Amino acid sequence: MSTHKARSKSSLFLMELILVILFFSISAAICMKVFAAAKVKTDFSRNVSNATFVAETIAETFKDCDGNLIELAEKFDGEASGTTLIIYYDNEWNSCKKGNESFVMTVNKTTEEYLQRAKIDINTATGEDLFELVVADANTD
Repeated sequence: MSTHKARSKSSLFLMELILVILFFSISAAICMKVFAAAKVKTDFSRNVSNATFVAETIAETFKDCDGNLIELAEKFDGEASGTTLIIYYDNEWNSCKKGNESFVMTVNKTTEEYLQRAKIDINTATGEDLFELVVADANTD
């Protein structure tokens, strides 16, 4: 009869152990999901912050260059064509060549009688919008 009691206590202990392991496994899975979501949001926030900084820099330089996209392209290693400037950026927000980009900035210039405008769009390489800025400057032409 004593072996029956010992066997009963050990099986109860094993059941408790299995339940504790199950509980911690489920808790760990939930924590991993929360941490993964937090990382995605952190990366997105960092990219939006960097995109804002880069767009503001381009906007100020656009004004400094009096809206000359060719001069702007030379300063930021971009490709100017007509009224459009395209600059490619890698994961670290350094300008790079087409094909290695993670982000793409497009500057579209419009000119009115006394005003030059530039619409600055920054997108991920997959086309997701990150930031948009419109800048205007007096037309000196």
